[in-house]
Amino acid sequence: MGYETIADLVNIFNMNVDVHKNSNEKNESETRKSYIDPMFELMGWNVSNQDLQVHEREVTAEYSVKDKTGEKKADYSFNSEGKPMFFVEAKDPYVNIEENKQAAFQLRSYCWNANVRHWFS
Repeated sequence: MGYETIADLVNIFNMNVDVHKNSNEKNESETRKSYIDPMFELMGWNVSNQDLQVHEREVTAEYSVKDKTGEKKADYSFNSEGKPMFFVEAKDPYVNIEENKQAAFQLRSYCWNANVRHWFS
């Protein structure tokens, strides 16, 4: 499904917001494919990494971050010169990320453990 603008994408989501928030029909993977990937592509990121070598990729899906408990996978790493600049963590649409402390901690821990600390200063 191609969108011309982020506003188009937001309008489609808003038309379906009740279904997304009140059911388990739309899971994290579908949310990524339907909304998150297209949003970042509209912002100019090469999410699919089309025509890029591994070391040139702007976006890495399932980026590995090691912490003291083992290896975790951030849903997205947005990179510059092969290093993560920031991470994005997708959640099921029914997860209230404004109130879910675990979701915020998860994302911050990826940044901390990958030494992406400019967000903490």
